[in-house]
Amino acid sequence: MLIQHFRVARHSNDLERIREFYVGLLELKEIGSFKDHEDYNGVMLGHENHSWHLEFTTSPKPPNRVSDPDDLLVFYYEEEAFYNRAVKRLMDAGIEVVKAENPYWDRVGKTFLDPDGNRIVLCNKRWN
Repeated sequence: MLIQHFRVARHSNDLERIREFYVGLLELKEIGSFKDHEDYNGVMLGHENHSWHLEFTTSPKPPNRVSDPDDLLVFYYEEEAFYNRAVKRLMDAGIEVVKAENPYWDRVGKTFLDPDGNRIVLCNKRWN
C-alpha cells in the first residue's frame, strides 16, 4: 500500500516561536492549525503541494524532550542560491550553527537548533 501523506509531529514549548522559525526563517507555509482540540493547540507547516508536513502542538503537559544528537529534520536545497539564502536568514536571526554528530552533515550542510532545541540540517544537495 502506498502511503499518501507523511506527517512528523512534535510537542513544542512555544508555537509562536516555532511558527516564526519555520515559517519566517525557513519559509514553510502554515497549511493548517487548531485550538483547544482535547486540550491541544497545533500548527501544520509545509507546502500545499507536497506529500509531507510538520505538526507542532502544545498542551497543558510540557514536552518531555529526550533527543539524541542524531535525531534530525533534514531540509534539502538543490539550488545553492536558495540554500545560501536560508542559511543567511538563520544566521542573521542569531540562530547558531552547531557541530553535527555525524560529520557527513557538516560536509553537505549546516546544522542548527530550532526554538525547542531540536536539530535541523539545511543541506545543499539534491535528494535522489
